[in-house]
Amino acid sequence: MSDTTDAGLRALEALDAVTTTPPAANTEPELVLSSGEEVMARREQALHRLTEVLERDPQALRGLVEAGLLRGSIEERTAAWHAAIVRARHLVGERMQAVSRLRQLARR
Repeated sequence: MSDTTDAGLRALEALDAVTTTPPAANTEPELVLSSGEEVMARREQALHRLTEVLERDPQALRGLVEAGLLRGSIEERTAAWHAAIVRARHLVGERMQAVSRLRQLARR
């Protein structure tokens, strides 16, 4: 295994480790959003290292079973985070609209 391939696998493993599972669906949306920000901040360094490796050798991880498994795991949790954040933003928006309506009613 080349040094570049080894560095790429380490970067993928680091990205896998920091890409945690999102909170449960019944978690307060504000907590989901803040947790999502924390995960994104932790992922930034691993993504940067992975980008550096792939810029040096775009084929460094091609065909490696371990890399494919890590990628699948990362992509699955990334998609779950995306769905959780979209849902949380929607719920926060609904709450803001409800508060706005209550304020309007209180002024009458």
